[in-house]
Amino acid sequence: MASKTFPMSSEIHPPNNLLDEPFAAVVAANADYEVQRASLQELVGSGASPEVLSQAHARLKVLKARHAELVRASKAVAPKTCGRGWASYPPRMDVPRDLTDPRFVQSFAIADHDEARAFMSEYGFVVFRDAISDEECVRSRDEIWSYLENRVAGFSREDPTTWRLLSDTDTGRYYDAYGLPPDNAIFSPQILQNRQHPNVVEAFQTLLGDDDILMSHDRWCLYRHTQTGAGKATRMNLHLDLHPWRYLHGHTRIEELRYQEGHDRDWPLEIPRATAMDGPHVQGVLNLVDNFLEDGGTQLVPGFHGVFCNWQKDLGDEADWVFQPGQETNWLQPGDGGSSFKFHEKDPIYALAHRVPMKQGSLLVWDQRLVHGSCPNASSRVRMAQFLRAFRRAPLSSERLTARALAVHRKVEAAGLCGQVSALGARVFGWEHLPPEMQRQGPDHEGQGST
Repeated sequence: MASKTFPMSSEIHPPNNLLDEPFAAVVAANADYEVQRASLQELVGSGASPEVLSQAHARLKVLKARHAELVRASKAVAPKTCGRGWASYPPRMDVPRDLTDPRFVQSFAIADHDEARAFMSEYGFVVFRDAISDEECVRSRDEIWSYLENRVAGFSREDPTTWRLLSDTDTGRYYDAYGLPPDNAIFSPQILQNRQHPNVVEAFQTLLGDDDILMSHDRWCLYRHTQTGAGKATRMNLHLDLHPWRYLHGHTRIEELRYQEGHDRDWPLEIPRATAMDGPHVQGVLNLVDNFLEDGGTQLVPGFHGVFCNWQKDLGDEADWVFQPGQETNWLQPGDGGSSFKFHEKDPIYALAHRVPMKQGSLLVWDQRLVHGSCPNASSRVRMAQFLRAFRRAPLSSERLTARALAVHRKVEAAGLCGQVSALGARVFGWEHLPPEMQRQGPDHEGQGST
């Protein structure tokens, strides 16, 4: 099979007069890498031969090395945007602690709808306790360990000295930087059950103000403990998973997502392609083991959702924020129809951030306009969590609803888990949009399928 020819950066990216030559070279190299990565994904999806895949993968490695070399060679100064938006930052807020155990932040029962919404309105995030049970946390953790043991030779959950092997894999950079597996969406029994859990669904319905919602399909994370040398510290970061300009004006191409086989990157693109007109939008993380302050994990800037619009106006022209290697200010990270906004580690917003330690089984949900990120592990305990998100069904076109339902069904069927999808799960997975011949009557109960 002949490999498909894709245009290189010079063909799809016009010259950028806003960038000096070294920066333009880095941008072009990054574009070439993204084009080749898309080509490789298409080859995988089309069933290309091992020889063709090997050649495409080798080309991808060359382009990655070229980009890295250009980044190291470039010497940039801070752009003129330094300081823009600072005046709009919210004042630092004190976050209430759990009255029974102040090591954790305040949390709410799933049924505390009004109290949870009020807390969310003020702080921009909220924690629901006991979203899943201790037993469900144990099964979730077991699936994470099993995934790693089955894919990384020599890895053993019982022997932390083997955990460093994750760094030596082809996808080690994902584990080292963010504790993430290479798969964009994980479909294993308990991880899937968590997405259709009645408590989890109810929590998102409460915050979205809509009972008719769809659940996301994402992955989990593992922060290896660092005090014993079991793994590298993940990156300290703060960011927004959206394009500040396009989010407000609706030009994100979100309705182009079709979730075709071999294009699993469409799942995470649901987040940065969100638009305000289809909101509200939230993100979340399900905590699978007690997470203390020093264990690393989610950090948030309370109140930022309330100043987001003013902050965005203060940024000025979008073009001024194009990424420039070596800069020491914030930047816009361009993406495929979406983007993210990164806050440099020297930005004063870090002084406003709070870690969110919480008990296992807790569900943390935050407004997508809230600046958030993570802190690295600095303890002898691991962090394990599952990323979850939900959104209103109403704004989606019928074409996208059908394409998405087919993709979810394809993934669940490949995992052999169709029999574990409950009636509630079928609804929040959007399966009523499947062709009639694929629809089935789910279990009589509204809760979970059997495990």
